Amino acid sequence: MSGRWISWFGLASCATAGLFVAASEAVGRRARALRTVKHVGTLSELTLLRDLLPLVVAVAGRVWSSSPIKCEDESTKAAIVQTLEEKHFLKQLENGDWKFDKALLSKSTREVPWVLDDGSGFCLEIVNGQSASGLNLMTVCDHYMPIGRSLIRSATDHLSGIRILGIRRTERALPVGTYVTAVGELAAVAPRAGTEEPGTGPTGSGLVLRRPAAGEPFYITTSQLPELVESLSSLSRLCKWFAVGFGAVGVYLIASQVAVTAAKEWRARRLRAQMRSARRSPDRAVGDEMDENASTQDRCVVCMERPLDAVFSKCGHMCCCLECATRLQHCPICRRSSSVIRVYLP
Repeated sequence: MSGRWISWFGLASCATAGLFVAASEAVGRRARALRTVKHVGTLSELTLLRDLLPLVVAVAGRVWSSSPIKCEDESTKAAIVQTLEEKHFLKQLENGDWKFDKALLSKSTREVPWVLDDGSGFCLEIVNGQSASGLNLMTVCDHYMPIGRSLIRSATDHLSGIRILGIRRTERALPVGTYVTAVGELAAVAPRAGTEEPGTGPTGSGLVLRRPAAGEPFYITTSQLPELVESLSSLSRLCKWFAVGFGAVGVYLIASQVAVTAAKEWRARRLRAQMRSARRSPDRAVGDEMDENASTQDRCVVCMERPLDAVFSKCGHMCCCLECATRLQHCPICRRSSSVIRVYLP
């Protein structure tokens, strides 16, 4: 099939719709998976599930750690701390103007052993919580360190086209005491020596919450479980509506391109049939037809109203009026690309 039958914008729109469909299905699967997890009211009830392990469960409690990380502001203690360092600078453009830009220098995440405590006398250790989805870290430090200016530095910046402004250091953390909802795989492991609950001594439970091995959901969020499910469901529906919109636009563009091209082909075939019929007719019949003002062969094959007064220079076909010919890129008869010359008839 020739490329003129294809609407590339339509195909791109349909491809975008396919991506939104895939995203909607992926988010929808996560929402459905969260609806089927075992929701545990209190952490002390986890001991009743030992015979079912490993099992994906949803629990809630406050973050606690016996050896929390001290953040840069010294007033915040956290179980997970993420540190970002960005370089801010001005970059000189070709026209001489300076444009602000930034670049990531380093990104690191620290995590110490921590547990969830809901006051029921039982704590649940979280393994590798930094890899969980939905983890909302709170910004506890946002410090900007400007770079001093000097004559030598100014000259160097002018020659290199880069003017360093400063370094921005940001700390985001999961503070101790934050109430979170955690969804993951409940598994039994050997209790770790030295792990203590707040004020109750060693845990000794042998239970941890970790990322499931089979691709099941692993979430740590400050939202409640119903709120998280509804948020994912809304996102899935939004992606589905975007898919419907892009798909409808793509189908319309493709159908329009096919319809327009088919109409042009039909007119060209009709014209070629008329020309073949004229060549097979006797000369006298041809002369009689040319004497008739209403003859369709003396009219433009595009608009079928105006007389023929233009010829395509490369192929020599005279089948259009000047107004229609100037809008065409190809001859309607032979489909050859050609320029148009006006013809003055007596």
